[in-house]
Amino acid sequence: VKSQRLVELFAAYRHGQAELNRLEVGRLHLVLLDGRPRRDGLQSLQGRTCSMKRVIIPEQPVPSSLRALQQHFEGLPHQQQQWLPPPQQLYAGPVSGLRAGDHVAVLVKQVVGSCTLLSVPLAKTSIQEFAQVLGGTIINADAAPDWLVQQGTAAATAAASADVAGDGGLYSNGPQQMLVAQG
Repeated sequence: VKSQRLVELFAAYRHGQAELNRLEVGRLHLVLLDGRPRRDGLQSLQGRTCSMKRVIIPEQPVPSSLRALQQHFEGLPHQQQQWLPPPQQLYAGPVSGLRAGDHVAVLVKQVVGSCTLLSVPLAKTSIQEFAQVLGGTIINADAAPDWLVQQGTAAATAAASADVAGDGGLYSNGPQQMLVAQG
């Protein structure tokens, strides 16, 4: 009887945790990368949000800072600010790779299980830069600046099309596509 109640308690906890994490989809988070996940460690990096939620992102080059991404986007003429579908590039500024110890701005796209957030990396950043540019450490997509929401949408579209094409994506074995704005 005790073990059955314990099993039910854990199931209820996992269900509640999954429901809370589903609310994270569409939010922008500041993530501290801490290494590679146990599964698919060759293509992905993992980290934690400021609320200690586990995040997995594809390993790919990203804009070197949120400010560089913002300045690039705001410097484009209005007609060029419309994002183009892959394989056309979306950002042509400085880029850098990611590694353990880096902070990265991510857009949460999916919840796996009850506690893992699959996300798309938007730009390398720091705690100060993220807070200055976005005003906090967890941002709903509807409160984020248009340039960042569009970059997140483009990044998610590129990741999804790469998964379908089998040439890159969160858990595919192909090369990752760099997301850059045309300018």
